[in-house]
Amino acid sequence: METLINRNDSLKIQEQEFKSDRERILDIMKRNEKPLSASDISRITRLSAIKTISVQSARSRLNELKNSYLIEEQQSSINPMTGLNNTTYRVLNVMGSIGIIQREITLFENNINMLTNDIETINQMMFISETSIEILNKKLMKFKSQVNRLYKALTHYKEKNNERFNSN
Repeated sequence: METLINRNDSLKIQEQEFKSDRERILDIMKRNEKPLSASDISRITRLSAIKTISVQSARSRLNELKNSYLIEEQQSSINPMTGLNNTTYRVLNVMGSIGIIQREITLFENNINMLTNDIETINQMMFISETSIEILNKKLMKFKSQVNRLYKALTHYKEKNNERFNSN
């Protein structure tokens, strides 16, 4: 029982650290004019008096920010010395976030339409197994849930944009 309590307490502390690291990274990116990589962010935090964010942690937080449509990939290249991928990111304004979400919705809706047509065609053929059809239906459900998530994000950013517009 004590192990479970310690684990849960540790998780709460880590969640707060991750949240504060995300906010700090976003703040650093907003203050810098140029796109930044995880290495750049780690280097910047090493120079400050506050806690240093490791490259690995910065990569994770940058992915979270990207998945929240707050930043986007600017450029990606492979470092010839290390063989590692080096990606730079830039901060998005509300309209940029809305644009990316709308583009992803279009892509997923196109995939849904193509997959639906494929499933209908496959159902008419007798030599396709039920297992194959089930796998395609599961993929279709994943695409549909992704589109629902994107529409929620789009609604959130449109409301945010309206609030910003109304406050001016």
